[in-house]
Amino acid sequence: MTRRLQPDVVEVVTPHRCGGREWQLVVVAGVQEGRWPAVRRSRSLLGADRLGPEGATPPTTAGEVLAEERRLFHLACSRARDELVVSAVDEAGGEAGPPSRFVRELGLEPISYDPVAEPVPSAASLIGELRTVGTDPAASPLLREQAAIALARLADDLPGAAPRTWWAVRETTHRSAPLVGPDAPIVLSPSGVDALRRCPRQWFLERRAGATQGVPRRRRWAP
Repeated sequence: MTRRLQPDVVEVVTPHRCGGREWQLVVVAGVQEGRWPAVRRSRSLLGADRLGPEGATPPTTAGEVLAEERRLFHLACSRARDELVVSAVDEAGGEAGPPSRFVRELGLEPISYDPVAEPVPSAASLIGELRTVGTDPAASPLLREQAAIALARLADDLPGAAPRTWWAVRETTHRSAPLVGPDAPIVLSPSGVDALRRCPRQWFLERRAGATQGVPRRRRWAP
């Protein structure tokens, strides 16, 4: 039994579990030759997979396996109401291998994507771009509003999206006395030395300024 999930979520299912169901967007991923169709089926040692009500059944032929794999592929593709995305890696001489014959059977012109020439933006770069647009006075009000809405949706899941974590929007603080006196030694642990070498600013904010106090560990960010 497939559990009914909340709306606006991504549901991951196998082709066997998607019969009788539909989604607005369906992504059929990893359609590679040798994996889909997987015409070479592993068999049990004692042939238990061939046992039926009438005894042992004839072994499944490669043609029957191919027909079943094609049926499952078209079943998965037919579950999309509005949009269907079929993805495969074109690596004929590599580990992934060429795209499946099922991709060619769709009769559509593939859209190529080169991750080297067009790298996928990271979550941090996306947050940075949204923050830049949302606080840019030269941007249109509609564009700034859409950036703010996107940040609000990401605030609970991605660090740096919530405005309460933005250092630039806080008032500048001043301290009359230094944190460490001019003659006082600075005690460093081995991990502290490593952190200081990686990023002195982050080391100061975390170890001296207490910037991460009260911030959950999974939401900490590098300034």
